[in-house]
Amino acid sequence: MYDPHSARNEEASAEIAAEALAEMGVAAAVIARTGQLILSTRHLEPAEPDEETALLISLDLSILGADPARYDAYTAAIRAEYAHVSDRDFRRGRDALLRSFL
Repeated sequence: MYDPHSARNEEASAEIAAEALAEMGVAAAVIARTGQLILSTRHLEPAEPDEETALLISLDLSILGADPARYDAYTAAIRAEYAHVSDRDFRRGRDALLRSFL
């Protein structure tokens, strides 16, 4: 689930996953862990995540290590998704997000 107008993308994705997994009869512990992993992509988790979470976060942020042309294309796509945000606010938000990863 992804909506550039929403601040609840990860939460909504975790809810959708939980519903789908429950319908498939997946064990409650697996559903809970799946939700935890999805929520970890908010990048608000503790500084020392477990190995599985660290791997998912690394995969989620792998675009930051892509070659410059691929990263530029990604950045242009993100900007297009947030066309409703002013250039000034977009730059500030993007700067704050990237700095939070340091």
